[in-house]
Amino acid sequence: MAKPWRRERFARQLGIPITGVLVAALLSGCLGWYPQFSTNDSSSLNGISCPSSSECFAVGASTSGAALVEQTTDAGGHWVSDTTGVSGPALNSISCADLENCVAVATSGATLVTTDGGATWDPSTTGPSTNIFPTSVSCPDAEHCWAVGNGGLIVTTNGGVTWTPLTWEPPPPRGDWPGSVLGSFLSAVTCTTTSDCLAVGQVAYQEDPPPETTLPSFTDSLGVLVTTSDGGETWQSQLVSSFTEFPISPNSYTDVAAISCPTPEDCVAVGGGASYQFVTADSGMTWTVSQLAQNQPVDDAGIACSDPLHCIAVGGAIGSKYQTPVMATSDGGTTWSNQATNPSGAILTGVTCVTSSSCWAVGSTPSGMVILHTLNGGQAAPMVSGISPNQGTSNGGTEVTITGGGFQFGAPSVQFGSSPATAVTVLSGSVISATAPPSASSVPDAGSTVDVTVTNPLGESPLNTNDQFTYVSASSDGSAEQSALPMGNLLLYWLRLTGEITLTGQ
Repeated sequence: MAKPWRRERFARQLGIPITGVLVAALLSGCLGWYPQFSTNDSSSLNGISCPSSSECFAVGASTSGAALVEQTTDAGGHWVSDTTGVSGPALNSISCADLENCVAVATSGATLVTTDGGATWDPSTTGPSTNIFPTSVSCPDAEHCWAVGNGGLIVTTNGGVTWTPLTWEPPPPRGDWPGSVLGSFLSAVTCTTTSDCLAVGQVAYQEDPPPETTLPSFTDSLGVLVTTSDGGETWQSQLVSSFTEFPISPNSYTDVAAISCPTPEDCVAVGGGASYQFVTADSGMTWTVSQLAQNQPVDDAGIACSDPLHCIAVGGAIGSKYQTPVMATSDGGTTWSNQATNPSGAILTGVTCVTSSSCWAVGSTPSGMVILHTLNGGQAAPMVSGISPNQGTSNGGTEVTITGGGFQFGAPSVQFGSSPATAVTVLSGSVISATAPPSASSVPDAGSTVDVTVTNPLGESPLNTNDQFTYVSASSDGSAEQSALPMGNLLLYWLRLTGEITLTGQ
């Protein structure tokens, strides 16, 4: 429950005027990911935890690199800086078991604990006593928390006052060659109960080929998944390269960066060179692996699953026109789609979802920290998920069906590359028909591929590999001419072939 005294302790002015926040909140059902809070002071945020739909804590680094805690008690209407007891180096992760009890950790080994909903914070230490410097923490209740980082795992049973290292063993080197473990790093942990936890990361190995092969020793850095079902007394670990679906070769690098478990049985992890997902429905006993779309965020830094079907993964969008910092799935990871964000250039490092619709993501921009919020699962600007047919003649005229979402808001325009389509008709919120313009390529008969984008008052659809249309020569591909038949003519032709109608005079 929100406390009256919190309304008075404003340690930082709001980065966005409150009127703007209220307007954004009212429009967020349409606008998807919008900036709820931002600064221009070079600060950054690394993690966020929301014990309720109205109360959230975000942690990171101030302008000077010191610990920073931002808090809201009204679903982001106000964000304020907690100051009492907040000291030490930058914080990497936070987990709140309830409205009163939260634990934040830093790679320095410093820990901050609150038992009064952020009114005061008390320090404790994990690093010097355990030799483990955590990057992630998870607290299933007010007393029990697990943290992971460089060196392994630690646990507290008194709310973070003291910590105990846990024993786990990385899997042996793969294959028949002798080798040794050079080191391990666990990047994320999630605990759904005081007994069930899963952690992810990587293990570095040195592998020594037999002398007769004359091959030099080499180093592998491989992703690892670690599970416990007895409160951390024993841990089972497996390399992601042990999955037959996961291609891996010597001297290659991979890791598993983030994991979320909405139930003790169901978990989704991302990583593997920032391009794979790992899904379990049996508490980590078995995993299925599949490759994410080529336009996934770079270096997935966080994932949050509100239930076994709905997950949001965040990271950066660097170097590819198809990337956005956010991807989402609503079918348990079978398919993912990019989601537009404002600002589009934010690098996001943490995400949490209290429901499938209400999520927060944190990170930074070139100016400073940023907190993004959505109340509709991130659906915002139009999204294009398919073009049919996806090729047509270079002189234009191909009638296409565009599928996706968010088409119902306002009068949309459709672009084939830089050229506008004609005869644009919104058939539903997920379907548009349009006629392709002529190719704008300087050598149209050689063929060219363009992205088809839809723009309406809420924005422009983010680019993805499913929105592409290819122009072909009008004389070189008969199928192209056939596909260019108007949809109405195609329907009449089909009805005639099936005997459903007879065309008069023919």
